[in-house]
Amino acid sequence: MLSGGVEPALEPVQTTVSTTTVVAVAIAMVVALLIVVDVSCYFINACGLTMCVCVHLCGHESSAAAAKPTSDKDVDDPERYDVNEWANE
Repeated sequence: MLSGGVEPALEPVQTTVSTTTVVAVAIAMVVALLIVVDVSCYFINACGLTMCVCVHLCGHESSAAAAKPTSDKDVDDPERYDVNEWANE
């Protein structure tokens, strides 16, 4: 209290958030969501941007390629199809 017994009036504090701040927070949230989705795709499906970076830049073998069953012959192998088998039918 002041000497006159009257308290000074408090001015209300107004907080304003600029449009730039709102846009920056929204963009940060979207980027964070995309990172979470990409990392989950990396661990669950072995795909995504993180997988591409790991395979091409870091030299890691993709887990999808490692898990893929290998056959005796390649798909493009001309000896895969026996032409004589078709002629005997």
